[in-house]
Amino acid sequence: MEGVRERLLRVGEELFALKGFREVSVREITRRVGCNVAAVNYHFGGKRGLYLAVVRDRWLPRAQKFREEFTRRLVSPLTPERVVVALAEAFWLAPVPERERWLHRRLLFQELAQPGEALPLMLQQGLLPLYREVERALAAALKTEVPSERLRLCVFSLLAQILHFGFFRPLLKEFLGRDLPVEEIMEHLQAFSLRGLSGWCAS
Repeated sequence: MEGVRERLLRVGEELFALKGFREVSVREITRRVGCNVAAVNYHFGGKRGLYLAVVRDRWLPRAQKFREEFTRRLVSPLTPERVVVALAEAFWLAPVPERERWLHRRLLFQELAQPGEALPLMLQQGLLPLYREVERALAAALKTEVPSERLRLCVFSLLAQILHFGFFRPLLKEFLGRDLPVEEIMEHLQAFSLRGLSGWCAS
């Protein structure tokens, strides 16, 4: 049975992801959970502590899962195509419920929109470790020497595309007139990224 602390983390994440840290009150969280306001202070020392616990206990473990999934899906010998495919599959096919994917992206975008104490945690312990894994894999996969800054921009572009499509997927139906399946999104991401890498990163 889910305890009060876990319910506070779950509901807190949902509200923080939807509204951002500043717009959520402790009373709103505890009302949804069905507990006393004092429970937040007891378990987390206040709203700030709850928010940071959401990042540490829920957001960072998912980020690690995406990173592990990327490493698991890499196939030797490494090629740019295999790196791109592994990265796309890690985000789109990892065993993470769709609701949690949405929360994961929303919480990151909220923190980027109004940076606070959680952003360094997300960057240093969540995004940068994955970024470095992708950079190492792509550097090994490319057959030519690539300037380090150009390589980093290529990796950043790969990650940005995946996050963008995940966050703005509901708009695709409006733009295309149909709901684009995950398989077609991945096919587009792979084809687009590989053409960009061959024309820019390898030039």
